[in-house]
Amino acid sequence: MTKYKGYYIDGAIFNSKEDIDTFIKGETIKKIKQLYEMMTNPRYNAPELMAISNMITDREIILHNEYGMTWEEIENIA
Repeated sequence: MTKYKGYYIDGAIFNSKEDIDTFIKGETIKKIKQLYEMMTNPRYNAPELMAISNMITDREIILHNEYGMTWEEIENIA
């Protein structure tokens, strides 16, 4: 088994590095959507909303720099 980005290429769940990259990209997009939903929830105060916004930005940068998504594609996630 080969370890790649914290996951193993084991032939059962992941068969290649591309499988792992696709999985991580999908999980990152799913988390951004979840964070966008949190932004519209009145439960969070201003400092918490700022922290959520920073988490979204961090993940968007990862999608752009590591997975080659354009800023337009990233904006259309939500």
